[in-house]
Amino acid sequence: DTGFPRPDRTLVFDRYAAEYLQKAGNFPRSSLTVVGSPTRDALVSAIHKLSPEIIAATRAAIGASPNQQVVLVTTKYSEIQSEFQRLVNAVAALPNVYAVIKCHPTENPEPYETHTHGVTNIRVLPSNYDLSRLLALARLLVTVNSTVAFDAMSLGVPSLTLRLPNNLSPLVDSGAMVGLLRTD
Repeated sequence: DTGFPRPDRTLVFDRYAAEYLQKAGNFPRSSLTVVGSPTRDALVSAIHKLSPEIIAATRAAIGASPNQQVVLVTTKYSEIQSEFQRLVNAVAALPNVYAVIKCHPTENPEPYETHTHGVTNIRVLPSNYDLSRLLALARLLVTVNSTVAFDAMSLGVPSLTLRLPNNLSPLVDSGAMVGLLRTD
């Protein structure tokens, strides 16, 4: 066995991936090239084009008051369901927090709505709601495994991942995001 045939050049989409390969995979820095992500680049561009008026209008449209901190939840219900009621209870106890749940494109909003019915500082939005507007408002992103965490981090929005270990564990291990262990 001659080991892993490391390529001369490996393309990654961000510095977190590059740092991880350097640290965990012993890849030489010179063999890694950060190329970015066209989708993420378009998202960042869309956010930078949002005026303060559009951001304020979005805040009003989703139901958050000017003094509430917006928490964006992006994850599949199937991944968060064992933790979801605890998250709802925590948000309900924090009147200065307004949680917005952006449904995953493959899921129905009904399970989220069942748990959040009557909670005035949580709103469930459809999957097609403009992510750029939500990220522009968010002060925290909560997920289990969503790649939106990468988008949030690239915009300076801290991320919390639940139900560790998961695909985001290397980012938690490196200190790039915070995570909570599974409780079931």
